[in-house]
Amino acid sequence: MTAPGRSDPVTVAELPWEEAWLLAGRLQADGIAARVFPESKASPISEAQFLPIGKEMAGEIGLGRHLFQVLVPRKRVKEARRIVDAINRK
Repeated sequence: MTAPGRSDPVTVAELPWEEAWLLAGRLQADGIAARVFPESKASPISEAQFLPIGKEMAGEIGLGRHLFQVLVPRKRVKEARRIVDAINRK
């Protein structure tokens, strides 16, 4: 549920850690309340990290994340996607 006065976040890009933060910063500089999810690159250490599982299964349970979501408020998604498209054309 969304708090009053706030809109649901929408993913405008999924990028490696550093690139996600660069894009979020660019969108923030343009006045869009962008954020990266998850905010932390580090995963909590658990017994599960030491299980003999394949890379695909590790990704399914949240270990070994390679891409991070750049989220913006739903009401600003069109503007954010225009900025992302302009960056990708360069």
